[in-house]
Amino acid sequence: MKISNKKQYARALVELGAEKGIVDKLLVNLQKLELDLTEDRALFAALHSSNLSLGDKRKKMESVYGDKMLSEAYNFVCLVVADGHFRDFSEILRAAEQFYLTSSGIVKVTVQSVIELSNVQEKALISILKDKVGKDIVVENTIQKDVLGGLVIKIGDTVVDCSLARKLHSLKQTIQDKK
Repeated sequence: MKISNKKQYARALVELGAEKGIVDKLLVNLQKLELDLTEDRALFAALHSSNLSLGDKRKKMESVYGDKMLSEAYNFVCLVVADGHFRDFSEILRAAEQFYLTSSGIVKVTVQSVIELSNVQEKALISILKDKVGKDIVVENTIQKDVLGGLVIKIGDTVVDCSLARKLHSLKQTIQDKK
């Protein structure tokens, strides 16, 4: 049976992992593969190739990963490749991560800043957001030089922009409006 929806793959992956008690390990394996694909262009090309058979793609995966990957992760990748959806692998993985967090009652918060948050800053932010949201929080801190200072916090579809860049833009708009 061929799966056609990215969310169906994601849900199936998380449910399989939950059933076996290995969701975290499964996601880590697939995240490592995703990272490896950005560095190993030959593997990336092989898995995307329409000229290679599924058997040849499996052999390529085995030669690179052997027993370094959970069999469930390996089988999942083979399923996605066999169904012709490997081009959507990153999106499927993001959907699986989100599904896992949501089903676990955890909210993922993306924080953009000029420099990496210290452990103390991250813990303080988590504490504040946990009080506001009422759920456990996982923070993903990304470095964005164009923020200039402050933070841009994204929770779901809500963006709280406390950046210096936004404040300067607002000040510029105010000055232009006064002319």
